Amino acid sequence: MSARNRLLVGLVACFIAAIIGVFVGRALLPAKTPPGSELHDVLHHDLALDAGQRARLEVLEQRFAVQRRAFELELRADNARLAEAIEAEHGNGPRVAAAVDRSHAVMGELQRRL
Repeated sequence: MSARNRLLVGLVACFIAAIIGVFVGRALLPAKTPPGSELHDVLHHDLALDAGQRARLEVLEQRFAVQRRAFELELRADNARLAEAIEAEHGNGPRVAAAVDRSHAVMGELQRRL
């Protein structure tokens, strides 16, 4: 077998081993729960809330859903501005840095509210 063929077989074997490793890892390791889901479960299933508390909780959740959607739309707009800045500056420049900083600020605010 030539050196080129050995290299090709080695690369294919490494690729197959990596794929198998991903499947084994996903099967053995539990999936992480999304942030905030533990609190949601406690509030909705573990606490004995009265009707007034449940109503106030529902209002808070609806308000947060609206705020979250607004943040997501703002992030989409920031991503569009970032793409435009990258295209205009052909890489990293002041507009790109400003767009990245703005999107980081919005992401931080959304994370803070979670």
